[in-house]
Amino acid sequence: MAKLVVLVRHGKAQTRSADVADEERVLTDAGKRSLAAWLPRSARLLAEEGVTEAELWASPSKRTIQTAELVASALKREAGIRAAGVVEAPCLWSQDVDAFVREVRACSADAVVAVGHNPFCEDFAQAVCGSAVPFATGAVAAFRLDEEGDAGAGPAADAAFAVSGRLLWLVQGPESKRWKNVCDMEKVVRRASDAVGERLETFLANTDDVEAAHKVRVSIRTMRGLLSFVEPFQQRSQNKQMTRDLRDNVLCTSRLRELDVLSDQVAQLDPSAEDLLAACAEERARECERTVAQLTSKDAAKRFARVRMAARNLRWKDRVVQEGLGPDAVPARFAEVASGVDCDLATLDLADAEQTHDVRKRAKQVRYAAERFGGMIGAEAPATAARMEGVQDELGALCDARVNVGLVDAFPKEGLSEQAIWALGLLRAQNESYIYAALREARHEPVDETRPVPEGEDETRPVPEGEAPDEMQGASQGEPGADGLAS
Repeated sequence: MAKLVVLVRHGKAQTRSADVADEERVLTDAGKRSLAAWLPRSARLLAEEGVTEAELWASPSKRTIQTAELVASALKREAGIRAAGVVEAPCLWSQDVDAFVREVRACSADAVVAVGHNPFCEDFAQAVCGSAVPFATGAVAAFRLDEEGDAGAGPAADAAFAVSGRLLWLVQGPESKRWKNVCDMEKVVRRASDAVGERLETFLANTDDVEAAHKVRVSIRTMRGLLSFVEPFQQRSQNKQMTRDLRDNVLCTSRLRELDVLSDQVAQLDPSAEDLLAACAEERARECERTVAQLTSKDAAKRFARVRMAARNLRWKDRVVQEGLGPDAVPARFAEVASGVDCDLATLDLADAEQTHDVRKRAKQVRYAAERFGGMIGAEAPATAARMEGVQDELGALCDARVNVGLVDAFPKEGLSEQAIWALGLLRAQNESYIYAALREARHEPVDETRPVPEGEDETRPVPEGEAPDEMQGASQGEPGADGLAS
C-alpha cells in the first residue's frame, strides 16, 4: 500500500569543530527550544492525515536522536500519535537514498517519521517530487509515496531505486536565532545573579572593605536593572518577585553606603578632620554590624535563594516561548528605555530630589542594559552606555550632596570634639554650596558668590583656609550652640 513518509531535518546543532566528532555534535539550547515551539504544528498536520501510530527513525548521530525524541514528544502530546521508541537507521547517516527507500518499502508501518541530515533530505525530496525542496534545520515535510508497483521495476545493481510520490505539505524549519536571543538573555541574567552571590561572599569575608560593600550594592542594582529591561518578555509574576526580593535585600545596605560616601568626603577635607573621620568609622562599624546581621538573616537568605533559582529557570511569556525574540526585539526595547530617560532629562527639575533620584536610577538601568546586552542591541550600545554613565555621575553627585546634608544634620554629635563639630559644619556648607551651584547652573543663572546667607545657614559657611576651630572668634564664625553646631 502507499506509504506516508515524514522527513525531518535535525535542529540547530553545535558548530563543527575539530574537538568534537561530527556524529557527537548535539543540539544547541536554541535548537531545542525552536524545535519544541515548531514541531507541534507538524504533529497536528500529521494527525489530519489520519495517522495514529508511526515508526520513528533517526540517523545514529546525537543531534538527530535528540531531535527524534522531541518529535516523539510532540506527536504524543499534540496529536496522540504513538511512536514506540527511536530506531537507528544507518542509511540516514550514510545519506543513502536508495537504501532508505528499500527499508521504507519493507517496513510494515503505514507511516515512517525519519530524522536525518542534508543533503539527504533534499536529495530524497528531489527524487520523489522531481524538483528541489529546501530543508532548513528543523524542517518537516510529508510525502505520500506511490505503491511499489507504480514505481516501476526493482532496482538495478548500479542504478537509483525508482521512487515516485507527491509532497503533501512542508513546514519550513524555525529561525533558531530567535531562540538564541532568548538563551543569550538568560545567560546575562544568570551571570548577574552569580555576581551577586560572589560579591556578597567577598564582602562578608571582609566587612571593613568599603569597595567590597559597594560592589554588593552595584551587583544587586545591576541585576534589578536587567530585570527591568527584560520585564516585557518575562512572566510578570516571576519578574515582580525577583525584583521585590532584590529590593528588600539591598535596602539594608543603603545607610552603610551613605556613611561610606560621607567618610570619603570627610577624608578629603582640608584642613584634615581626624576626629570626625574617627567618629564616622565608629558610626560605620555599628551600621556595618546591623547590615551584616540583616544580609545573613534567614529571610534574606531565602530571598537570595529564590532569586538564584529563578535566574536559572527564567519563565518567559508565551509569545516568547513560541516565537523567540526577533532581531529587532531587543534593540527596540533598548531604544524605548533610552529615549524615555532622554525625555525625562529634557524636563527634569533638579530641585525635585525624588525626580532627580528616579531619573538617575533609570539612567543606570539603561547603562547596565547597554553594557550587558550590547551584542544584541547593536553598534550604538557603547556610546549610549558612556552617555548614561555621565548622566549617572552628574545626577549622582547632586543626590549624594543632598544625602550628605541629611547625614550631617542627623549625625550623633554627643561627645564630638570641637574640631569634629567644626568639620561637620564645613562639610554641610560644601554640600549645600554644591547643590546651590548645580541648581543655578541648571537654570543657566550665574552663581552669586556674594549671595546673602539664608536664615539658619550661618553654621554652614565655609571657614577660611588655614583657620582652626579654636581660632574662631565671636559672631563672625559663631559660637558652639546647644546642638553642638555653631549657632
